[in-house]
Amino acid sequence: MDYIYRYNSPIGFMTMASNGASFTGLWFEGNKTRRNNCGRNNALAI
Repeated sequence: MDYIYRYNSPIGFMTMASNGASFTGLWFEGNKTRRNNCGRNNALAI
C-alpha cells in the first residue's frame, strides 16, 4: 500500500511518499516533476 503525507515545512509545502516499508519520494510544491510521473526501478540497490 502506498502512503502520501503533505507537510507545511518552513520552506514550503512538501509531499512525502512511502510504500509502508520505506521512504519512496519527496516533492516540493511547484516542482516541475510530479509524483505520478515517476516510476519504480526495483533493479537499483539501495
